[in-house]
Amino acid sequence: MFRPEEYGKVVVLYGGSSSERDVSLESGAAVIRVLQELGLRVIPVDAKGDFLSKLLSLRDEKVSRIFNCLHGGDGEDGTIQGALTLSGIPFTGSGVAASSLAMDKAVCKGVWKSLGIRTLDYAEVDSLDAAISSATTMGYPIAVKPISEGSSVGVSKVDNLSELEKAFEQASLKGRVMLEPWQSGAEYSVTILNGVALPVVEVIYPAGKFYDYALKYESDETDYRFGTLSKEREEYMQDLACKAYKTIGCESCARVDVISNVETGEFYVLEINTLPGLTSHSLVPKCAERVGKNFGQLILDILDTTMPERGRAYIPKKESKRPRVGGFSQSLW
Repeated sequence: MFRPEEYGKVVVLYGGSSSERDVSLESGAAVIRVLQELGLRVIPVDAKGDFLSKLLSLRDEKVSRIFNCLHGGDGEDGTIQGALTLSGIPFTGSGVAASSLAMDKAVCKGVWKSLGIRTLDYAEVDSLDAAISSATTMGYPIAVKPISEGSSVGVSKVDNLSELEKAFEQASLKGRVMLEPWQSGAEYSVTILNGVALPVVEVIYPAGKFYDYALKYESDETDYRFGTLSKEREEYMQDLACKAYKTIGCESCARVDVISNVETGEFYVLEINTLPGLTSHSLVPKCAERVGKNFGQLILDILDTTMPERGRAYIPKKESKRPRVGGFSQSLW
């Protein structure tokens, strides 16, 4: 039976100071709302500012666990995970090593390539001249990306040399820069919940655009479709995503983004997000709904990863004993 008191005091960590702060605030608000409706004792904490002082105060308040809703920057690159590990308070999401690996796209892709996991070629560049040289070798179009940002922040599609300078300058504002050959093909996302792959969703957006920050979080133009792959190809993609998740040591909930080659149909892992969004536009809740989980049940499943004694059977049984909270039984929100 569900007993809210078993969870103790739960901190929802959100906000922060990264370029994805607004998304994190929205994710955190949704998680806070549902946990409160479930009857849990919730302490909202915005990680902006002097986070270490806030963390020390949490220990004094005898917090039992932390639900991490931070996205990007220090909240997702292993920095805060290190502080949380030292605090001794269990938290959702991956640990220090996996978080830092996943946020560094170049290193992560290098690990995947070394282990035979198919991902796109890439070049890390430290100057415009190096970018021009790599782009000439790859051939246009290319993608220019900050290495340590998520949600497509700072990403540009570049069709020719004249566009490259602006794209490089934009990406370099966020730190190190990488180039990838532009891949034209269907884009997919696979949610991994404690090592189990949920149904694959295809992301379909208007022709002539790419899946940038606006299409992810602000626009209603993007469509999300399930069941667009054959059973065999879906299972293959789920296996590929699980390997990408496990090889860098991910835990809890993560989202793996995959793209297909329009000519060969081969799948390539683009990147992995160790703290995926939980907003009304986010993919993880949509994927959970496909296996019968409303938003409240999904959030409890993620929170349960801080409580290994509760067991981790995430594929729902026909008769679920999890609570259905105010309106969540029929829809996500």
